[in-house]
Amino acid sequence: MEMVEAVGGYDYKYITEVPEDLVCSVCHFPFKDPMHIEECGHIYCKECFEQTKDHARANALDFCCPLDRQKIDVTRVFKDKFNERKVLSLKVECRNFANGCSWIGELRDAINNHQTSCDYVAQPCANQGCNENTLKRDLLQHNEVCLYKKIQCSYCKTGVLRLNQEQQDLECLNEQVNCVYLDIGCMNKFCRKDIQFHEETNQAVHMRLMHQNLTDCKNITNNEIKNLKEQTETSNNVIKYLKEQTETSNKEIALLKEKNFRSNNEIALLKRQIVTLNN
Repeated sequence: MEMVEAVGGYDYKYITEVPEDLVCSVCHFPFKDPMHIEECGHIYCKECFEQTKDHARANALDFCCPLDRQKIDVTRVFKDKFNERKVLSLKVECRNFANGCSWIGELRDAINNHQTSCDYVAQPCANQGCNENTLKRDLLQHNEVCLYKKIQCSYCKTGVLRLNQEQQDLECLNEQVNCVYLDIGCMNKFCRKDIQFHEETNQAVHMRLMHQNLTDCKNITNNEIKNLKEQTETSNNVIKYLKEQTETSNKEIALLKEKNFRSNNEIALLKRQIVTLNN
């Protein structure tokens, strides 16, 4: 941020140490518009000189030099152009060095040219309500996203803050909207402000669409019921078939068990006969 210039002299960051004879003994900054007191030879900034004079007048005091307290004859005070040129030739940094500006030059150039053209000076956003300070070089970029910039509504071209754009788009009476009966076939689009008119003038159309929609739903439901019945009948037939197969399998298993029992008895008999013969 640009530094506030001190009363009297030039408040800048100097590249080299400022000679003591170029520094005002009142404000302690290099002279600005230096005034030279002829009698004592002391020099002050014009503003410091005038404030000292005003203070003496306001307090009914003699107007004296702040350094040696000699009474000043204002007719023997002159503007010191020589020392003014020396001060203006001093090398300084840009006041926006902390913001990234690397400019270095004579004080006169900083005052007359660079200070007003520097891209690194912090400036307040021009949009009312925005409190951000932005570098001059970034103002255009900031303006593209600033929530307080006035832009046009997407539908009615009315000026609206970007902050409120989304809400404006949702509420604008000129927005094109679909009929609430879109899902059942009404394909009309119209401005939001004409919703009531559309509904009042298309009641018969909407009733026919609802009737057709109900008829279609009924037919679909009936077909689904028919399909379910057929699937149920098919399932029942499969179950019946599986039961019959199970009964047949159970009978075959019982028969095999009986044959196995007889075979085991025959084998046991043969074993006893073999034992008898061996004895």
